[in-house]
Amino acid sequence: MVFILVSFAILILLTSLVLYLNDYSLPTKSTNGHKRVLIVFPHPDDEAKSMAGTIKKFTEQGAKVTLLLFSKGERGTPDASEDLSLKKIRSMEAKNSAKILGVKLIHEDFGDGVLPKKRSKLTSYLKKIIAKEKPDLIITYDRSGLYGHPDHVVVSEIITELHKKMKKSFALWYVSFPEKLLAGKKLPIHMADDPDFAKHRKQPNIKIWIGHRFITKSKVIGAYKSQFPSYERGLFMPIPNIVVWSLFPWEYFYEVE
Repeated sequence: MVFILVSFAILILLTSLVLYLNDYSLPTKSTNGHKRVLIVFPHPDDEAKSMAGTIKKFTEQGAKVTLLLFSKGERGTPDASEDLSLKKIRSMEAKNSAKILGVKLIHEDFGDGVLPKKRSKLTSYLKKIIAKEKPDLIITYDRSGLYGHPDHVVVSEIITELHKKMKKSFALWYVSFPEKLLAGKKLPIHMADDPDFAKHRKQPNIKIWIGHRFITKSKVIGAYKSQFPSYERGLFMPIPNIVVWSLFPWEYFYEVE
């Protein structure tokens, strides 16, 4: 009897958290309309917590998905100091993530933490990738870079500019999160160059139902073992990875008009 009562109490708690943490006011967007998707992030693991479930949904539906990462993540340390040994480690983690998600991985080495200095090279490179991959949808960070990370910001700015210059030949989504979700998370805003980065943050205007794909998402996050300490930061108590992500059966985006 005690076991039944405890199990019921846990179920009620988890259900309450799902109802509280998710935004039901947003329309649920279909992913069926996109067949060639290009996902662009600066660092290995940027795709994990932000949209791994959506990526898996695209690939399961037969879309050709390419994940482009611009750096090897050598500054993925608690204090953002450089650790060159992380290049090999995080490269392997990214390969494991791509295998789990079923995507094509393009993993470049333009340098972690120095992307704003390479805007011109990144722009030229992205033009070539877009011409080759011919995406009908590109997904990246918004211009706040989530927490002002300069690498995140410059990649968003480049893609946003290309979206305009190419006359919106592809749809553009920014990964996004509901305000109440961000409010409960300790973000590394000390990395921001612009103290007003948050003014560029876009609130989500669509959500994607990922359902059971939270299991895949937890596997992708688990693949990035080198970054696990940062994943734990901000959680109110140690909770198994799969339980945490079961609370989020949707992922959120800002669809650029």
